[in-house]
Amino acid sequence: MTIEIPNCLPMLISGKYEGIAQQGIKGKRALFMSDEDDSCFRFEVVNGHTAILPIRGIIMHRFCWWYGGTACEDIVSVIKKLVAMPQIRNIILDIDSPGGEVGGVEQVANAIYNNRDKKNFFAVSNTLCASAAYWIASSCHKLYSAEKSSEWGSIGVILVHFSYEKAIKAQGVEITHIETGEKKSLGSPYRDLSDEEKEEISKEIHEVYNNFRSSVVRGRDITEQEIIDMEARTFMADESKKRRLSDGHYTVSELASILAKKEDAMSEDEKDAMPEDEKKDAMPEDDDDEEKDALAEDEDDEDEEKDGKKYSKRSIQNAVRLGVQMEQKRVAQIRAATIPGMEKFMEKFVSDGKTTAEKAIMKQTSELIRMGGMNALSSVSPGISTGRQDSFASESLNETNVASYLKDSRKKTKKIGEILAGV
Repeated sequence: MTIEIPNCLPMLISGKYEGIAQQGIKGKRALFMSDEDDSCFRFEVVNGHTAILPIRGIIMHRFCWWYGGTACEDIVSVIKKLVAMPQIRNIILDIDSPGGEVGGVEQVANAIYNNRDKKNFFAVSNTLCASAAYWIASSCHKLYSAEKSSEWGSIGVILVHFSYEKAIKAQGVEITHIETGEKKSLGSPYRDLSDEEKEEISKEIHEVYNNFRSSVVRGRDITEQEIIDMEARTFMADESKKRRLSDGHYTVSELASILAKKEDAMSEDEKDAMPEDEKKDAMPEDDDDEEKDALAEDEDDEDEEKDGKKYSKRSIQNAVRLGVQMEQKRVAQIRAATIPGMEKFMEKFVSDGKTTAEKAIMKQTSELIRMGGMNALSSVSPGISTGRQDSFASESLNETNVASYLKDSRKKTKKIGEILAGV
């Protein structure tokens, strides 16, 4: 069962992946659960000084249980926290995303760019970094391809409008919009767009495109005309490097190991006193074969330490503490999203120790639909929505009720911070 993304919303997504956005995500989901008080966006800290943030699937302003993907507000929240952590010196964005909606992307790009003097930011296309994802990545110091087939670019904006007016009339159905203001139903899927309306929407699209283009120019050694000439295409690793959309080839693990090696070679005083220009010089060179060859030796040393069980007590304590905190949040989120009458059904997911809150809620929703516990909403109830989201406001489908329920569940998850405070 899928729900279409609201009709006629501007999208920053590569055209070849547009079908994914219109149908909803059916596989990959970002490794995080979000609440307003305390983001549960999962990130990994390696070698003590490098944080790895996964950006997966469709990028949205705020998290939605139904679509999955990655929320801009969660990325910004985590970046702020990492910037405030003195032990974190490097932040790697591990990206596999075709892009997403416009809202929130500019805030993420600015959060990165405005803190480039405080942390070293890297982005890795693993293996897709297109449109909204590239807007974010272009604000990093360096961009690397995880493999030869990694893709970069799609610097452009797309908006798709569906009109069902002729199909509906052919079925003998007449749609009536009762509205205040001539433009209230602009973008509604139940009527065709006039030429004037197409021109209005086109102006909005070009305004977003101009902002997108300016942000890329700010972060990369590239001109606006070069971006325009790319015609919003995506390019694989080698070609993207030629066009200065990316800087070289490193996987996430290779990059993290190289950064750790450079960190170990410097004293704390040297790191703190290093000017910004020298920090950039200390970053990994593009496609440095010597660096890559040295990684194998570093990995052998790590394996010996692991086999010898040379772990510090602090490392063990931190690992246990993190595991306990994550499990507490998982349990709290499942219970906060449980609706009356479904306690027994949801408690089995609490006790299994592995089902995420997202999956538990999806299963709860499926069970409710199976039980017939959701009645269709009235199609004539007044709605406060733009014409572009008219299909969501008026459809009398179980999916609409599900979306309404999930919105209510989202409100419940805001209480998680209060619940955890008492644990």
